[in-house]
Amino acid sequence: MRYILLLAYVLVMLSDAAGQQARSITISLGELTCKFRSDFRPDAEKAFALMSKLYSSEEFQDSLRRMTFPDNSCNSCGSDKINSGSAVLEQLFLKTNETLDLVIKKGGGALGKTSPQANYTTAFYKNIRSDMCKLPFFVGLAVNLSHEYMHHICFCHPKDPIDTSWRKPFNGNHCDDEKYDPINYRTDIAYRVGWIAYDILLRWYKEGKIID
Repeated sequence: MRYILLLAYVLVMLSDAAGQQARSITISLGELTCKFRSDFRPDAEKAFALMSKLYSSEEFQDSLRRMTFPDNSCNSCGSDKINSGSAVLEQLFLKTNETLDLVIKKGGGALGKTSPQANYTTAFYKNIRSDMCKLPFFVGLAVNLSHEYMHHICFCHPKDPIDTSWRKPFNGNHCDDEKYDPINYRTDIAYRVGWIAYDILLRWYKEGKIID
């Protein structure tokens, strides 16, 4: 009987482990619109592929799964209340193949913008380059797209983030300083996903897992 119970326990553990295996998603670039440069498509395609790789990684999914948030669902979507990382992942993987158009503009008031359920997103080139200037543009774009895609799948900011604090001590080097909104960091799903994406992709780049 002891061996039977041990075998049952092992099978349950294996079943749980299998249930936590990383799911896969592919988000592809559709139309690209950029009026000030004509050579962005290779970078944009690499950014979409990198976002898909990030979302499909165990590291990203595990990071999000253990978190809890207030409900950030956009009112216009009429979706159910979602306040756990696991529920966010369920929403993310409702569609495992998506195509999104991209508009690249020189600059704006943020890194990008996306309306809930819109079939396109906007990225602001100068803002991304300034904010993440130690990273190749396509990596910074992938970080921003990972955040913006959460708006596409109906997560809205409870309030506009105001980056007033430092995650790392201020050292006067813009690209090494990380200014953030500590309240939204804990309570805003799309905002936190952007930081998860930044942390993982920055480390992958430093470790040579992303080829420039």
